[in-house]
Amino acid sequence: MARCAECGFDPAAKPLDEFAPEEVAEPPRGFCPRCGARLPAPTPAVAAEAAAPSAVAALDVPVIPDEELPVPAPEPPVSRVEPEDRSPEPPPAFSTAAPPTDLSEVRRDTERALADRAGRRAARRQSAVVIWVALIAVCCVVAFAGGAVLRNRGRAGRPASTAGGASAARTGAAGAASSPTSVPTTPTGSTASPVRGTQSGLMSGQPPSGRATSGPAAAGTGSTPKAVAPQRPLTYSVLNMEHLPAEAFGNKQAFVNWMVAHKHEDPKFLAQRWDRAQQCVHIGDMKQRRVLEAFLLTPREKFCRPWNLSRAYDHAYLDIHYGSTISGPNIMARMTDALNLKPSDHVLEIGTGSGYQSGILSNLCNHVYSIEIIAPLAKETRALYDKLIADGYKEYTNIQTKPGDGYYGWEEGAPFQGIVVTCSLDHEPPPLLRQLAIGGRMVIPIGPPGDQKVWCLTKVKTPDGKVKLERRDLYPNFGKKIDFLRFVDATGHAHGKAE
Repeated sequence: MARCAECGFDPAAKPLDEFAPEEVAEPPRGFCPRCGARLPAPTPAVAAEAAAPSAVAALDVPVIPDEELPVPAPEPPVSRVEPEDRSPEPPPAFSTAAPPTDLSEVRRDTERALADRAGRRAARRQSAVVIWVALIAVCCVVAFAGGAVLRNRGRAGRPASTAGGASAARTGAAGAASSPTSVPTTPTGSTASPVRGTQSGLMSGQPPSGRATSGPAAAGTGSTPKAVAPQRPLTYSVLNMEHLPAEAFGNKQAFVNWMVAHKHEDPKFLAQRWDRAQQCVHIGDMKQRRVLEAFLLTPREKFCRPWNLSRAYDHAYLDIHYGSTISGPNIMARMTDALNLKPSDHVLEIGTGSGYQSGILSNLCNHVYSIEIIAPLAKETRALYDKLIADGYKEYTNIQTKPGDGYYGWEEGAPFQGIVVTCSLDHEPPPLLRQLAIGGRMVIPIGPPGDQKVWCLTKVKTPDGKVKLERRDLYPNFGKKIDFLRFVDATGHAHGKAE
């Protein structure tokens, strides 16, 4: 029991039985028996120490003083022997060498290693250069040998033609001796145009493409003339055409009356044609009187289809089936005027279509060639020409047509003084440029779909003998877009630069 903090009662100092009975009460456990105040809780060590004597006395065990207790003998010290290290010695490779004190040797070794690596790289580069030079030399030798073989094969395949050329030369020389001033003439009696000279460069990379001649013209070449397809005889010449009277160009009624009397055409369409021609002249689409007369003599309504006959002279594209159209009369007039054709010229049209463009050209020159890629349309147009010839339009007998891809031109009729392309490309076609004569003109729309420019390309020869193209935009100040059909091949795919 702890000491009371109120009255100072300490049972260890004065037991309860020494107090008078009136001074001692029987309080609850944890309270002072003298004053009844709560006693402080004893610490465990104090409580154990206080309870130890009574517990020992209860056990009735004799207490032995500490000094009488037996002292145990000290244990002898245990000697520990460390085991012998039997691990093998490390190999010399793993031993660490002492760092050198002089770095000059290290520097020399490093420089030597770098020099060896640079030498190996230089040797590899030199080997690569030698290999590439050898490959290029081998390719050149193979190409040269292949070209020589092809040339020899070509010469070997022409012995008969060479002999024929010599025979023709001897025959021509004899003819020249008997008639030195003779000049070949056409079936109509007009003088034939001379054979045009050869051309060089990209635009004339093909062999000389003159027309077939006979007599002195053939003998002068010393070789066989180029074979050409047989041409129909010239039964009509624009030099003999019946021209419009002068008053018909300035008076509509005079024009209508003369055409009704001589061509038996519909006065309604004649009046529309005259009005459209005057508009073309006014805005500059036609500047030559010959082109104006050809325009007035060509019945556009006969090349239209029944469903758009009422719009024959509208400035618009008209449908003719097969995905094709007739270009507007103003555009056709400007493109034709830019060709500047003469009666003896040969002109090529790419894209026959309805036949209207070739109809205008047949009133300007005697040799008109036209190619159409759509075979059924080419057949229809040829039948239309034959019908109009039977109706009295003799100028259409000079139009030769064929179905085919116009991108490659018409070799048998080349060279041409004029080429008109009525469908658009994204480049200038090399085959047509080669077939264009020196001084000739090609009118062609070039550009992306819906935004083409109509170019006039003139093939000229410079004083130093080179051939070049002069380009002129037919609509330099034209803000409206011009839309032509695309130039396609037989499969329907547009000709592009990959051609």
